[in-house]
Amino acid sequence: MSPALIAPTSEKETNDTIKLPARSIRENIAEALEAAKIRFAERNKTSLKLHEESVKSLPGGNTRSLLHTTPFPVFVKSGKGYQITSEDGHT
Repeated sequence: MSPALIAPTSEKETNDTIKLPARSIRENIAEALEAAKIRFAERNKTSLKLHEESVKSLPGGNTRSLLHTTPFPVFVKSGKGYQITSEDGHT
């Protein structure tokens, strides 16, 4: 577990406890999740465009409405052996 997520067990500080920032752990997690979604979207721009187009005609943007990936799925361009390559060029 990350030291930033460990709360002191009492008000009395010792050398081995970590002070939490004024913000709550929940706020830190929400901010980290939002930052991860932004990085994901920036790294997978082609998949995002394909997803936005597919949602216009398919519920959830795919043929399997029970599956959902947040914030959007990565579209696969090709596969060879054990490797697949996304429309964004990532292997």
